[in-house]
Parts: sequence; C-alpha cells; structure tokens
Amino acid sequence: MVRPKADIDTLLRIRYACPELGTEEIRAIFGAISSGTMSRLRRMAREKQKERGIHTIGTYTVSTSAAYEAWGINVEFLKQGRNELIKLGLYDQSAKEA
Repeated sequence: MVRPKADIDTLLRIRYACPELGTEEIRAIFGAISSGTMSRLRRMAREKQKERGIHTIGTYTVSTSAAYEAWGINVEFLKQGRNELIKLGLYDQSAKEA
C-alpha cells in the first residue's frame, strides 16, 4: 500500500471539498506516483464503491468517501490528531496560511 504524502489539512480539505477524486486530487494525496500505482489506487476505490453501491459521474474519478475507506485514511482520526496538535501547541497555523 502506498502511504499518503499529504498533510492533515490537505487530506481533510480534499475529503470535504471533492465528492469525487481525479488524477489531480490523488496526486495531491500521494505525491508523484506511477500510472500503475494510480490505477491500483483507483481499482481499490472502485471495489469499495461497488461494495457500497456508489456510482460516480466521471469515468476517471472515484468516490472520495469510498477511496478514503479503501486506502485506510481515517478522517475522524485525522481531525482528532489535528485538534491534539493544536492543544499541545505543535500545530503551525502560520505555515498553512503562507
């Protein structure tokens, strides 16, 4: 499995802003990946979509919720982790605004 390269804020922004993921969003999550890896990630997401009965509009897009589930990206865990970083003073908000 490929490990996401994106930071917490990017993962959350994509999750809530994009109902479907295309190549651009998948690369924002995983960085520079090969076309084979891109296909494998899409296949995993499509299998999860099929299990859940989700259909997408685009031919080359996948459902964001199904993809995150298939790829093991836990949104609740990300939100809790971000809140803990803020509480501990370890979250650099100024770097995100720059």
